[in-house]
Amino acid sequence: MIPFTFEGVDKTSNNYDETMEEVYRLRFKVYCEEWKFEDTKDYPDGMERNEYDDFSEHFIIRCTEDKSIVGTARIILPNALGYPMTQHCEIVPEMHEQALQCVKTVKIGEVSRLAISKEYRKRIEDDALVGYASMLPFGTGVVHEQRKCNYVHEFYKFLLLSSMNMGLSHWYVAMKRGLYVLLKRVGMIYYPVGPEIDYHGLRTPYLGNLQELRLGMERKAPDCFKFIESNML
Repeated sequence: MIPFTFEGVDKTSNNYDETMEEVYRLRFKVYCEEWKFEDTKDYPDGMERNEYDDFSEHFIIRCTEDKSIVGTARIILPNALGYPMTQHCEIVPEMHEQALQCVKTVKIGEVSRLAISKEYRKRIEDDALVGYASMLPFGTGVVHEQRKCNYVHEFYKFLLLSSMNMGLSHWYVAMKRGLYVLLKRVGMIYYPVGPEIDYHGLRTPYLGNLQELRLGMERKAPDCFKFIESNML
């Protein structure tokens, strides 16, 4: 049995407020207590949230054993406030226009607030030591041990397909150089749209074409979306 599920948070659900409280508490634990990116004093109720949450679609990784939320991310949709990346980073208009590559219909979302529980992050660290085979077999009742460790990679694929289903054409992502290199290895090519800045560490603002990202990954591994697509039916 797969030890986790990927879900979009349903805003019409009777459990929406309860689910989002768990999301905000996980974000507080990761962003405030563990990484120290945010000041705990700003969130006396132990829930890290901000004005962009109302303009976002939220996604979660849920443990199938106890139904707890062990991971979350949000996609900030076009809104009157703009995007955190464009506020904190310097965006060079010429680089931004070149990254869009004359796409006629542009609808950009920003990948934001990825937070994974410490216990599950440890699995990723272990995986980095033993290596990971990107193409692993699937069978009824059979889960390869390394597949359990690489759920974050699959979560990104889930976010990608979900964003495309929402009609988004591009992602804004502010990331470290190391992550950019790792994503490039699996076929995810992002285009820099500004200089590197010191924002929660050295980060560069990037723009990614979602269709290109998917095609790039499929060129590296033709069946790489098979697992996610089968679980989104």
